[in-house]
Amino acid sequence: MTDPYEVTREIDLRPVRAELGRHAARSGIVQLVSQAVRVLLLIGSGVILARLLTPADFGLMAMVATLVGFVESFRDFGLPLAVTHQNDFDRQQFTALFRTSLQLNLGTTLFMMIAGPFLAEFYDEPRVIAVTMVTAAGYLVLGFGTLHQAVLIREMRFRRLAAVELGSQVAGTMTGVLAALLGAGYWALVGQLVVGNVVKGLTLWMVSGWRSSLLGPGLSRSDPRVRTILQRGAHIAGFEIVNYFGRNSDNVVVGFVGGPTALGLYDSAWRWSLYPIQQVYAPLVGVAVSSLSRVRDDPDAYRRACRVGLLPIFSMVTPALVFLLLQADLVIVGVFGEQWRASVPIFRVLVVAALASSVMRILGWLYLSEGRSREQLRWGVVYTAVMVMAVIAGAHWGVYGVAVAVAAGNCLLLVPGLSMCLHRSPFRIGDLLSVLARPVAASLTAATVLVVMLSRPTQQPVRIWELGVQAAAFAAIYALTWVALPGGRREAERIIGTVRAAARPGVS
Repeated sequence: MTDPYEVTREIDLRPVRAELGRHAARSGIVQLVSQAVRVLLLIGSGVILARLLTPADFGLMAMVATLVGFVESFRDFGLPLAVTHQNDFDRQQFTALFRTSLQLNLGTTLFMMIAGPFLAEFYDEPRVIAVTMVTAAGYLVLGFGTLHQAVLIREMRFRRLAAVELGSQVAGTMTGVLAALLGAGYWALVGQLVVGNVVKGLTLWMVSGWRSSLLGPGLSRSDPRVRTILQRGAHIAGFEIVNYFGRNSDNVVVGFVGGPTALGLYDSAWRWSLYPIQQVYAPLVGVAVSSLSRVRDDPDAYRRACRVGLLPIFSMVTPALVFLLLQADLVIVGVFGEQWRASVPIFRVLVVAALASSVMRILGWLYLSEGRSREQLRWGVVYTAVMVMAVIAGAHWGVYGVAVAVAAGNCLLLVPGLSMCLHRSPFRIGDLLSVLARPVAASLTAATVLVVMLSRPTQQPVRIWELGVQAAAFAAIYALTWVALPGGRREAERIIGTVRAAARPGVS
């Protein structure tokens, strides 16, 4: 029987640069279309769960999420992204890494179970213990498919990956909503997460074609081909661990000081402010790192690929965040209900942090695709130190003070973060500014026009239909401005041409 991986390996070793852009574009489109469907599921389930459950239920889950986030930072030892970056990769390397991945997965699961009682003691919330144990079991199963997912990304088999992710999300969503309707309370959120993880892990294992690899011959960890990937993974994992404290110190402080309800309000506001970023950046990180890694030795091609890829991304994310900033009350109260009104000012401040974060998140793509994981770790140390100090200082003024500290920290770190990353990258600060100029200018224009045309009295009751009207008006003004700016028509034609080329029949 022919080894399916050998066929892919031949393609990887003899890339046709003219086709790489089309493969990358098609992969990105597949991921974004899949993500659009997933967004509808997330919004629908999010609205239903927000109305059926209480902020305290979400806060309890957020307490456990602080531990989950920490474990996620080192659970896979950075191996998936390290494998994605690797151009030359064979079955023996995979087997060695898979065995290592399983050992790490078991160790982190035991760590979660042991840490559960300590987490409950820290928050003075005994229910955290049971939630942690069940959640850990779900991540144990998910770990069996982690490296298989990385191989699918390397091979740019994004249609199959999108089907797995969508199917697992549907399973988790149905479980969570049904449990909430039956009155399960916070266990509905636990069930949604655990079922989604279990289905995803098992499905990745089945569809990747690598189920028997554990029993096959593998290389030693001391082999140079394996050691190189492990070293790169260690740098990535080190960054993720350090970055965890920078991105989660706020939740820890709010939960410790304010309890489940305060944390529920804060965590939900933060998650929804990051929503546009997560729905665009998360599905594309594999596409970006895999594609850019293949042209990293050609500075001009790398620079062009960054410019071509980032303009559509910022053109989607920037207007969404500006609209959320402008109409925070409509989004929070109109969609999720009056019980969430206290989170509106927190949400508005955190959207400012999300705007800065939307730019800084591309730094990870550049560091990883250029093989500069050690420098990424150094940046993570700087980021974390500043954010932890800011959060501790902001906690003096309560939950809102923490939100302001997070926004201020992200904005202040934007310039040094860009400077540290771009000074050695083929992609320069001028390139980034030229990419940002169009979506930023069009977003600010649309916001200004909307304020003048569709202003509403502050005390007027929130009606959900207003959100649709104002979103449609904002989108129309934004699109017209985007095209009307110098070179807009040419850029639009180029993006449309890329989509059409990606849609032509071919390997994906």
